[in-house]
Amino acid sequence: TLTQGQSNNWAKIKTGLSFILAQKNDGTLWAWGQNNYGQLGMGNFDMVYAFPFQITTDTWKDFAAGSLRSYGIKTDGTLWAWGRNQEGQLGDGTFENRNVPTQIGSDNNWDRIYAGGNTTTVGVKTDGSVWVWGSNDFGQFGNGTLNQGSTVPLQNNALCTLSISDVDNPELNVTFWPNPAQEEVQFTYNDLPNATLEVVDLNGRVLYQTITIGFSGTLSLPVSHWSRGVYVFKITSDNNRIYRKKMVLQ
Repeated sequence: TLTQGQSNNWAKIKTGLSFILAQKNDGTLWAWGQNNYGQLGMGNFDMVYAFPFQITTDTWKDFAAGSLRSYGIKTDGTLWAWGRNQEGQLGDGTFENRNVPTQIGSDNNWDRIYAGGNTTTVGVKTDGSVWVWGSNDFGQFGNGTLNQGSTVPLQNNALCTLSISDVDNPELNVTFWPNPAQEEVQFTYNDLPNATLEVVDLNGRVLYQTITIGFSGTLSLPVSHWSRGVYVFKITSDNNRIYRKKMVLQ
């Protein structure tokens, strides 16, 4: 246990309904407050923890505190949940409350987790895909349905979260211009390995795709027929290294 004022190495803190989750600089996760549904992850349903207690010995890259429930993504990319589950909001395929972190599925490419509202949960994977589960009484899933909740993560193909910041992989020698563009974009590759080239919009729709095999040269891509806005130029090499860069059409 910790006494007040003893630790000064906290990195992040998030508040749920009458409980708190916090992360230290070393990536460990801690909790305190109300625990009547196991939302602190301590292995029991005791009512109150007045001091921070560590949740397992694992390290975490993201976490969320919701209404009487908690979520965490470990540094290995796996997703875990615990606490109240009356609407399947934990995502483990049941309606059972959990008092310890319980793995959700077997995927290891989770990136971010959000515990919005009372019983709806949203997760984002490293490929930018958006997943939803829990209750959907008011269309929270954003997939055109109502009252069709889910006890496991469902992909929302209408949404895709993509970073519009520049993320360059120095191993891929790629340039393109002009940016911003109006009529046409020129892509230049030098010794590009086997890779998939894509241009996607911010809804995740693929507008252009081609596959290269040890290619060097220049490609001209007409873009005047696309709507003005932000797009993402993405290259995925055969060893899953990703080059991604923002492209603006005006």
